[in-house]
Amino acid sequence: MVGSRLGRLKGGIVALALWAGCAPLAIWAGCTVFAVPCMADAMPPLDLQRDQITRELPQLWRLETFSPGQPQTNEAATKDATGKDTPERPVIQPFTAVVSLTAPTYTIESQRGPYTLLRPVADQGVRKTIAGLIKATRREGGGWAVRVGIQNSYVLDNIGQPADRFQGRTAVIGTPEATKLVAELEQSAKQQAEAEAQRQRRQQEQLELQLSVVKAEAQRIAADHALIDQRAAALAAVKRQLMEGERPARIAAFEAALKSEDVSVRAMALSAALSGRDAVVANLALRKFFTGKKSLPVQLFATREYKDSDAVLNNLGPLTLVIDRYDSVAGTIEGKLGASGYPALLGSASGYLAQTEMSINTYGCALQLRLSDVETLDGVLRCQTLPTLIARITLD
Repeated sequence: MVGSRLGRLKGGIVALALWAGCAPLAIWAGCTVFAVPCMADAMPPLDLQRDQITRELPQLWRLETFSPGQPQTNEAATKDATGKDTPERPVIQPFTAVVSLTAPTYTIESQRGPYTLLRPVADQGVRKTIAGLIKATRREGGGWAVRVGIQNSYVLDNIGQPADRFQGRTAVIGTPEATKLVAELEQSAKQQAEAEAQRQRRQQEQLELQLSVVKAEAQRIAADHALIDQRAAALAAVKRQLMEGERPARIAAFEAALKSEDVSVRAMALSAALSGRDAVVANLALRKFFTGKKSLPVQLFATREYKDSDAVLNNLGPLTLVIDRYDSVAGTIEGKLGASGYPALLGSASGYLAQTEMSINTYGCALQLRLSDVETLDGVLRCQTLPTLIARITLD
């Protein structure tokens, strides 16, 4: 009879515990008394659990439903290092939850200038199921310490970003706006490509034109150099004939050069003859030089022997030999020798050209010159009432 009563008591206690939402944790061996803590009091309130799960969710996700599992006490965590019970007894509770996306998301399909084309990833309201553990510890002073760990958080990754998170102007692929934008961008790119192609063609044409000009100029320069070389060779040959060989050959070369229609040949022949050492050829050159001359300036310079020559030179002014008549056969010269500052010189003059010397006489003055090595007639001007001055006629 006693045993039947104890059995009925045990069944009543278990039924009471189950009815109250509690579960037995331990049964003492051989005893009729159960330790039945109420697990409803072993976990924080559901609102606190929901709030903690919400905090752990990534942005863009919202907690829709939350299903807690059976709490379990971590016995190992209820004792300290010495094996004594600790005041804090953490409880671990599994859970599952349904979360939904708060906004449609996108990823970058392509970047075209200032525009970003977006590809849809997920629509607003897309749902995912997550699972995790809630670790709750009742503090000694009251309240709860709650930690949430999501075990399959990877299902919430790679979901993209809302459209407003992308910089610049955006358009979603597949929309009329994106279709129009792509068409405009393709048209713009085509026009730019055509413009660039035209620019490159123009640049290529300009480059080819420049190359042709450079090539033509190089050919011209090469042709000019060839002509210059030919010309230099021809002039060198003439000069060589004037400076080398026997006198008859030099005279013949000089006469031939004077008959040339080439001005440079004639000028070079005169220069070579005047600067050469053959007095006969030089005389021929002087006769040719004086033929056709109407006047020649005579340069005057002061001498060191006469202290007053500088003052006389300044007062005298420029001296000019005016040639009225020249006989190239006899070498005689008739004309005037004048200086603006010396009226005595403003009179008729006469003289001659013999070999490489020239002498001009006027009233009270004599001009005596000789051919130099630098193609000038150098000498002196002597007057009865003036100091002697150095004189020069340049043969150019």
